[in-house]
Amino acid sequence: MKKWVVPENSNKRVQRASRTIGKGTGTPEDIREARDVLSNYRLAHAFPLNAVTVTVRQRALEVNPNAVVAERRKRLPTILDKLKRHPTMSVTTMQDLGGGCRVVFDTVAEIDQLVSVLRDLPRSKNRVKKVYDYLRDDPGPRNSGYRGVHLVYEYGASKKEYHGLRIELQVRTQLQHAWATAVETMDLFSGSELKYGKGDADVLRFFVLVGSLMAFEEGTTPVPGARCPVARGRGRSWRPSWRVWRRTSAFWSGYGATRRSWASTPRRTAGTP
Repeated sequence: MKKWVVPENSNKRVQRASRTIGKGTGTPEDIREARDVLSNYRLAHAFPLNAVTVTVRQRALEVNPNAVVAERRKRLPTILDKLKRHPTMSVTTMQDLGGGCRVVFDTVAEIDQLVSVLRDLPRSKNRVKKVYDYLRDDPGPRNSGYRGVHLVYEYGASKKEYHGLRIELQVRTQLQHAWATAVETMDLFSGSELKYGKGDADVLRFFVLVGSLMAFEEGTTPVPGARCPVARGRGRSWRPSWRVWRRTSAFWSGYGATRRSWASTPRRTAGTP
């Protein structure tokens, strides 16, 4: 039987550890202690994450039997890096701290159906506390071009030691997931930080425009600062330079192959260890 990690520190101690890492202050021993505190807090989210994923998987497959449902756990180095970039942030407010759950559907209508079901589950002890709609207007697409719907859960079921811990659910279509995966892949191979709005201005602009093209195809709100060439007939502003196209075309060629494979291959739910 799996042994789940439980929280060993108060929220105040976790917040102090976040500040220690974020500001880079303290002795080497302080830094080590802070890392240990944050590591425990991260690992303690595994049980709530599993509980939320079980419910989400069941409901998602009722909407579309071919939906892809996956757990994902944020690595400790990623958390530490985020704290260093945002020194005033605490991991207690980091919604996807221990990772999260993700669902990939075919259509926006399926996203809406699942979100509606999850928000109104009458007997669920794990409650949806907040919905971030990055497709429409609450808050709308991010300036980077990112689109999707996020739900923030707060665990409140049988294990009281986990009460109050939060888990994030991301719900996307295939198009939205392809965009996000392409950005992460670009960051991985180029060493850029497009995900955080840092990198070559032309490449950043390219992803903004592609995100808005995808929004037009799906009938949702365009990305801020991007115009729709199909609606307004202004295709010129959407043509990336040859340099940018050469750097990104491999990803979109791969995306096309993925779409064709997706259409012809049975899909399964998935989980990450």
